Amino acid sequence: MKIGILTFQRAYNYGASLQAYALSKALKGSSEDIEVSVLDYRTDKLNDAAKLIKSGEGLSAKTAAKIGFRLLKHRSFNTFDKRYLSLTAPIRDWKVFAGTNSQFDALVVGSDQVWKDDITGSDPAFYLEGIKSDIPRYSYAASFAGSEEVGAQVLKNHRSELEKFETVSLRENGYLSNFAEQLSSPVRRDLDPVLLLSQNQWAEVASPRLIKDKYAFMYVVGPEINIRKFAESYCKKYGLKLIDNKKSIEFLKHCSPEDFLSWIQNADCLITNSFHGTAFSVIFQKTAFYELGQGEKRNFRAASLLDSVGISGREIVSDVYSDGEAVVDWALACSKLDAMRENSLSYVKAIAEGRSGADTSGIKCSDAGSNCSNNPAAQLPRYYVGAHGDIEICKHSSSGGAFTALTDAFFSRHNNSVIYGCAWNENLEAVHIRAVDESGRNAMRGSKYIPSKLGDSFKHVADDLRHGRNVVFSGTPCNIAALNKYIAMNGVPTDRLLTISFLCHGVGSERFFRDYIAHLEDRYGGHAIAVNFRAKSQVGKIQDMRVEFDNGKVYTAASTNSDWFYSIYLANLILRPSCYKCKFAGGARPSDIDIADAWGQPWIDGKAPSLLISNTEKGQTLIDDVTGVMSLRELPYSRVKQPAMIHHAEKPLQYDEFWRVYNEEGYLSAQRLFGNNTIWGKARAAAIRVVDVLGVRKLLKR
Repeated sequence: MKIGILTFQRAYNYGASLQAYALSKALKGSSEDIEVSVLDYRTDKLNDAAKLIKSGEGLSAKTAAKIGFRLLKHRSFNTFDKRYLSLTAPIRDWKVFAGTNSQFDALVVGSDQVWKDDITGSDPAFYLEGIKSDIPRYSYAASFAGSEEVGAQVLKNHRSELEKFETVSLRENGYLSNFAEQLSSPVRRDLDPVLLLSQNQWAEVASPRLIKDKYAFMYVVGPEINIRKFAESYCKKYGLKLIDNKKSIEFLKHCSPEDFLSWIQNADCLITNSFHGTAFSVIFQKTAFYELGQGEKRNFRAASLLDSVGISGREIVSDVYSDGEAVVDWALACSKLDAMRENSLSYVKAIAEGRSGADTSGIKCSDAGSNCSNNPAAQLPRYYVGAHGDIEICKHSSSGGAFTALTDAFFSRHNNSVIYGCAWNENLEAVHIRAVDESGRNAMRGSKYIPSKLGDSFKHVADDLRHGRNVVFSGTPCNIAALNKYIAMNGVPTDRLLTISFLCHGVGSERFFRDYIAHLEDRYGGHAIAVNFRAKSQVGKIQDMRVEFDNGKVYTAASTNSDWFYSIYLANLILRPSCYKCKFAGGARPSDIDIADAWGQPWIDGKAPSLLISNTEKGQTLIDDVTGVMSLRELPYSRVKQPAMIHHAEKPLQYDEFWRVYNEEGYLSAQRLFGNNTIWGKARAAAIRVVDVLGVRKLLKR
């Protein structure tokens, strides 16, 4: 069996070279009967990376130094290729190669951005155009690294060639549904090739330790934000030498792919903004910190990988290192990675054995589309956005009615069902209650930004499960984690338990909330009987406060900026201390389903959309049940803009002073100094009210 790989092996890039090696090794496995070669395809467009002098570089000492380093680096990469890759003779004319080649029994395209047409110039070679029809063709973790629109353009331009593939394997999850729906070929998602090999396999390639000193290795690609100063701060605290791939002479002298692996393997700490740096930190189980960026510039690949293996609380969000980073559960991370690796290796094995791959897990989803819950290749978590079809339900919900839709579906799917969630009691305390019908469940709808009193709810959940009842438990991620621990400690079966967590900004102080309500009661001369943090009294707004009093009066704040509780809460001044180190923000959550506001997504028929995330197959099944009623559409991770998924709340600089004033001088003094009761705060709130009355904000949004 002779297999040819077409990828970017001449990029003189660590990720590109190492992924080509990894895929070659994985395809060959331990068989002596399999030969794997990398096609040494060369074009003017692709050869830019091989140039020693880059366009626009003038003559200077700095340029000369760069050229010297590139020369050294290129030589070391060429040596690596000769040692570890079986390269064909250079291919400069694809049409000639395609028309005359018959030496391969199968061809594989990938990994890397081989279908990113602005890199390849829409080169038909990367779609194996012209290859004889009797040669099976596959892709492995191919990427076009763009939006859904870019993926649609790839399908439009190259569909006829893609239909000839035995199996289409993509790198990103968000494009699976479009490809699966439009291609007759099986479609799946697979790991980056470097993750196919084990730690021991990579250790065999790595150079011996390169320096005696203890060190932190900072590997950066592209723009930097806080990473450099953070690395310097970390090294100063722990007395480590900083090895920097951009400036350290030690790295410049030892820059081969084997050296790159050694720098990571032997580092006391890895600090990186690179996907492949992140991948190898997981493989080598290193103490590591990651600068992932924000918004459209966020490194979604790296963030998604960390999320999928349960690593959180390690993101760089400032330029100074401070204690308190989350501890990584390496047993959990490795088990998750092993499961994903096994799935992708099963596909690689199918290619090597000359099978179509249709009998490996997770292939062929064209009939069911992206919502096929029996498709293991559509790896979890998966992300959806939508809103309930009933606008009245949305009006009484935090955003798009996801909680109502999910629990309605649970009631319909299971008899003898019980729902646990947070509701207001008669004293306006947030408490967890148990409900067996819709009216009890409806009391749980809506956000409460203070801690819920859990009481004996864990014990009641355990009793319900032991008696064969089907249970939904909803709460914050830390509530769910505590429940899971309680259930495990008491040996309670969980096959009938489904958990739903609400992605939260943080849990506010109940004491501050009580003072806030007491102040409003003094102002309005009545006893508060109802609170709604999301009254939705104005079209296009979801966070407006409403408090009702027993004398018939009503307090409303049209904006978070004009409300005294919200202004302090959103300034992060009254969150629980644990919220500033939340391990569930930016990492794996312990629930079957997460729900949240779908920030950055358009409203649906005047309704604020919800974000739904399936973390388990159990959760995916229930989300499949609400696809119709919520008009759900799947999103790639890169389109998800929920802040609570990216990083925990930051502890403000004035935190200690705020609490000193609040404890010593009371609520009103704290408001005068830190809230909207300052002169500036009142002016800002008044300006916001005027803008809202005039409708300027709506015009700007349009």
